[in-house]
Amino acid sequence: MMTEDDSADTFGAELEKVNQSKVDFIKFEVLESFESFKIMERFVAELTDKNL
Repeated sequence: MMTEDDSADTFGAELEKVNQSKVDFIKFEVLESFESFKIMERFVAELTDKNL
C-alpha cells in the first residue's frame, strides 16, 4: 500500500500543480468496501449476458 510519503516522492510535481490550483480539481472520497460491493452488485444485475 502506498503511503503519503511514497505518493509525494512519486507524484511530487503533479501534487504541487494540484495544490497550486485546487479550484480546478474535484476530490473524490474513498468508498467503504460495502459501498463498492453494492456498485458491483448493481452492475452485474444489469448485464444481459449472464455468462459474462
